[in-house]
Amino acid sequence: MLWGLFKNNKVKEKKFIIALILGIFIGFFLFLLINYYPADKNIVFGATFSKKYAQELGLDWQKIYLNILDDLRVKKIRLPVYWDDVEKELGKYDFEPYDWMVREAEKRNVKVILNLGIKLPRWPECHIPNWALSRTNAGGTRTDAGKIEDLFLPFLRKATERYKNYSNIWTIQVENEPYFYRSFGICPEMTANLDEEIKLVKEIVNVPIISTESGELGHWERMIGRADILGISLYRTTWNKWVGYFFYPLTPFFYREKIRLIKPFFEDVLITELQVEPWSSKSIFQTSLEEQLKTMSLSQFRSNIDFARRAGSREVYLWGVEWWDYMREKHGDERFWEEGKKLFE
Repeated sequence: MLWGLFKNNKVKEKKFIIALILGIFIGFFLFLLINYYPADKNIVFGATFSKKYAQELGLDWQKIYLNILDDLRVKKIRLPVYWDDVEKELGKYDFEPYDWMVREAEKRNVKVILNLGIKLPRWPECHIPNWALSRTNAGGTRTDAGKIEDLFLPFLRKATERYKNYSNIWTIQVENEPYFYRSFGICPEMTANLDEEIKLVKEIVNVPIISTESGELGHWERMIGRADILGISLYRTTWNKWVGYFFYPLTPFFYREKIRLIKPFFEDVLITELQVEPWSSKSIFQTSLEEQLKTMSLSQFRSNIDFARRAGSREVYLWGVEWWDYMREKHGDERFWEEGKKLFE
């Protein structure tokens, strides 16, 4: 097409076409140059483990947790402690499953990020006991029982006190993407109570505090002066009701430069969620295997790992180890589990 335009135009127009072609080539070269960054082979990989999610997938959550520690040999793990799982009745706490997980990690010298909050990893994002929901209206506005944010504080204090003496808990994450209450998940109308929650935790325990923002959509600067460490997510292929499957047209340069610019304001910036499982419109167990592999094939898995090695964070927590186990237990596909093992060798 360009050659046809070139033959049929005058000298001045030919010069313009030549300049346009050169501009395209130079722009493409600069794009490749600016986005080239060598893969960091020294990145420390960890994993997030959700007891709830393992149970939803029909897995033995204790068995898979021990497999993560002993077979994958993960040495850093992020554990969400779900309010609605621990305090099913007002004032009655059952921390034993989480005590067990922390103790098993401690036996193996595995470092733990303990995640406490109303909004924690995994759907429906806000994990609120029924008794707390029943004491407020659908908007979460104040009643004689107080706001949901206020009802959560006694649990936060109780949990922080309980785990403050474990040497392997090196940091506590307060909330998970707390400024996304309204835009993602099933959450009542709430305002992020982050400052008060961080203050409460710091009164009890002397460890760095993490809080998180979306890597793609978040305003990372909101955490400056709040959290000691910033955690970000890194998702490459998602699904939403407006466009269906969506691939983020971002490069490692996008994350690396944002990390470089904001890192002086924090002790560190970690990738706390790297996508290594599918994202679909329904629950995994309601989604066909063919559909699951649209957003997380083995080649996409490897590509995401390589992408993270170039994104500028020294520590990366994988999101989806439960799904790897689900694939081998329910579908006889061990490829993802075996590929994951290589990262922790």
